[in-house]
Amino acid sequence: MITEPSVLVAEFSTGAGDGGTECGMLLYPNPAERLLNIDVPGAEGPLQIEAHALDGRLVASTRSQGLRCSLTVGHLSAGLYSLQVTSADGRTTNRLFIKQ
Repeated sequence: MITEPSVLVAEFSTGAGDGGTECGMLLYPNPAERLLNIDVPGAEGPLQIEAHALDGRLVASTRSQGLRCSLTVGHLSAGLYSLQVTSADGRTTNRLFIKQ
């Protein structure tokens, strides 16, 4: 007995969100070309901001005294990156962003 051939379709979604306020952090514009603006309402300043490639390499960082700052991303290759913001009280927030 021979069975009919079957087709298996697997979909893997890769997205970085719409720049909304997930986890209380706002990233814009997302995708970014030169600067990524970061707003973290309610966080305890100063903030340590780090961008990581998806393989874990640290590719950009800055320190902000306020709850709003910009991270220069113009030197990065196009792709998906992880942003980690650590507040003065030790809380961390992670989000993904796209570099165009």
